[in-house]
Amino acid sequence: MISKITFLISITIVTISFFLLESIKCQTRNTTYDSDFVTTYKAIHIRSGDNQTYPINGDNVTVHYNGTFPTTGQSFDSSYSRNKPFSFFLNFGNVIKCWDNVLAKMSLGERIYVVCPYNQAYGVSGTTNIPGSTDIAFDIDFLCINNNCQPKAVVSTVVPNNTIVIKPSTITSGSFELKNRAILGSLIAIIIAILF
Repeated sequence: MISKITFLISITIVTISFFLLESIKCQTRNTTYDSDFVTTYKAIHIRSGDNQTYPINGDNVTVHYNGTFPTTGQSFDSSYSRNKPFSFFLNFGNVIKCWDNVLAKMSLGERIYVVCPYNQAYGVSGTTNIPGSTDIAFDIDFLCINNNCQPKAVVSTVVPNNTIVIKPSTITSGSFELKNRAILGSLIAIIIAILF
């Protein structure tokens, strides 16, 4: 019985410590409005986010995006043209480094235009559609964190002249705050302690 109590106390302390560290990190968070960020990514802010809900490493983030060559404006990839938002796990190496860096600083609901330096994109080798040593640009609309979406999430469609038509989304609304993650972690720790 003592080992269960010790285990429960240990897990609770770890969970609370995690919550406090993440809270401090959120208060001192670098955002897309920081001058270094704006300079590095030539950022143009299209829409502010909620300035409260930021992703953390491992979160499943969902975006709509249009990828273009900044010198010509020619599109090379777009979730809008597929009419399907794109999801990935933040900082798991599933996307180019630029995307991990940019999304980590965006708040839920934010929409931004950024130019990704080639060394944070596809490097000197490039890909089939993107020549080596080429900077690429993205218009990124941050819709959801862990399937909890901004209240006014929108789905857009690219029309032939490359203008974007915005229509109401079928994406559900909601938010998942850091406090809820800590509470959920504590509950899981209690259940594990009771079971074992």
